Amino acid sequence: MRSSAKELVACLTELLLDKGVPAFLLASNMTEANYRSIVYSRSGSSVIVEMKCADLDYPDVELEYRYTYNSSGYLVRCERITADGIVIEWDRYEKLRSIVLELKTSGGSCISNQVASIISQHASDDDKRELGVLAA
Repeated sequence: MRSSAKELVACLTELLLDKGVPAFLLASNMTEANYRSIVYSRSGSSVIVEMKCADLDYPDVELEYRYTYNSSGYLVRCERITADGIVIEWDRYEKLRSIVLELKTSGGSCISNQVASIISQHASDDDKRELGVLAA
């Protein structure tokens, strides 16, 4: 396997195993002086955490973020809410799709089989559903 393919496989495995910032850890930030509010809610099977805090460098500027967690407790998306709309800071499923597609196009059935095996072994049920056809 080529070096870049090995790096992508390692990146895929690491991402599948990493749940991201736990939702409870966001709540613990409320003790920080610049935090204004943290609100938890549900949307279907997702947990949504909306957080407002003052910018550390510009205390008069309020920052607003939305964190979305899947039913397995994995952080799947981080968005910054601005006056102009939503800016996606990070998207787990987009990152997973990107890595899987890059691996699948980088070479042969050996890599495709390894990707399918890694997803089968390490992906949460939510990840498997989201990756769907790509995992096959």
